[in-house]
Amino acid sequence: MNYNNLIIDYNNLIIDYNNLILDYGVLPLSGFLVVKCLSSLNFDFSYKLYENNFILIDYWFFIHILNTNLIILFYPYKLSNYKFWYIVFGWEFIENILIPHSFKKYIFFKEDIRDTFGDIIASIPAFYFLYFKNT
Repeated sequence: MNYNNLIIDYNNLIIDYNNLILDYGVLPLSGFLVVKCLSSLNFDFSYKLYENNFILIDYWFFIHILNTNLIILFYPYKLSNYKFWYIVFGWEFIENILIPHSFKKYIFFKEDIRDTFGDIIASIPAFYFLYFKNT
């Protein structure tokens, strides 16, 4: 066997490890804590501002707009379009499937499919921002 081509770049290994901690630990945990904290306030974020058969827009919609733009601004690594949508759809999975099915106490995380669609639509302004930031 030729071991001369086996080179380990420890700097990139550390960055990838930190990236995994951020993506699968810090971001989901901070998202969970924000929702838990905001839900405990004396304000109805689920008040329906607009709804039809396809989309439901409430105050959470605007929080999604804010949060996705904050991710674009402060994500410490290169954020590709694919990774951005992975984070968006990953959060929707966490919010609507993982947390409500794992912790019955947090069943209020589960949303109507129209609300989930609205949350994904709320990510489009940040996607445009990311597109122009990356070009």
